[in-house]
Amino acid sequence: MEPPLLPPVPTPELLHEDGDLIAVHKPEGLASIPERDLAIPSAQRLLEALRGERLWVVHRLDKEVSGALLFARNAAAHRALSLSFEHREVEKVYTLLVHGTLPPGEGVIDQPIAQFGSGRMGIDERRGKSSLTRYRALHGAGEYTLVEARPLTGRRHQLRVHFYALGHPVVGDLRYGDRAKQSTFPRLMLHARRLNAPHPSGVRLSVEAPLPPTFSELLARLCPLSWRSGTEGRDRDPAGGIASPECPSFSMHCTSAPRPLPAREAGSSYLTISSPIRSAPLAASPPQRWESCWSSARRRPPGVPIISKNWPLFSLI
Repeated sequence: MEPPLLPPVPTPELLHEDGDLIAVHKPEGLASIPERDLAIPSAQRLLEALRGERLWVVHRLDKEVSGALLFARNAAAHRALSLSFEHREVEKVYTLLVHGTLPPGEGVIDQPIAQFGSGRMGIDERRGKSSLTRYRALHGAGEYTLVEARPLTGRRHQLRVHFYALGHPVVGDLRYGDRAKQSTFPRLMLHARRLNAPHPSGVRLSVEAPLPPTFSELLARLCPLSWRSGTEGRDRDPAGGIASPECPSFSMHCTSAPRPLPAREAGSSYLTISSPIRSAPLAASPPQRWESCWSSARRRPPGVPIISKNWPLFSLI
């Protein structure tokens, strides 16, 4: 009797590489770092095995989330990037689809988050840690709303918990929302689209992960926008995105698809992809041996809605 066929392991795709760090597009379904069962693949171990070098963890994405993920390639870069995340100097931009209709425009969710056991997080005014999310409702289509969100703090499951508390859980989230309803969707509709971070060299690095087909195809079915990967028949918005004539409020930033991550050949150097802010690629580091292994005085712009213990109901100011 032949052993059962195992599902293919999703592979991270290269977005940017230099001597200090590597940025990849992590697919949904792949853990960022090793899980308790070390036999289960993770982005870190796959990359280390493929490249033959040790990588340092800088931040994480939930297993169910796709998008831009950074790893440091040396200890000094690891410290510099970790401090940038700790000091909230990294801009993180997510694209998500939520249940229900959110009012158009911008909003702020200011609700403390605490752990409740069994991997779940929740709002807890007494035990929770300060958690802040800014968001913009891009387009609503009946049962769903497409949202751009920027978490200003880095709590576990922050976006998932905040939008669940708002009454608009992320589509496909089996932890938060009606599980029977959520299980009818093939993936969690949450994608880490862009990271803008201080580079260890002193400049700022911006990397962007295009929406994967698993996200864009489901989005096209649930929230039809008639968008394509090209620019035919469309006008660019001032921010550089592609606006659909049918849905002018929706902006899709189209970028070229990331290329599969190449394995290193003996004695060769890695392909360097220069950052958009650089005119020349960064020098690659030599081969390395693989080793086993807003507060109470928060600022709120005029006209921005807010959710907090002092503003228990959603309102437009």
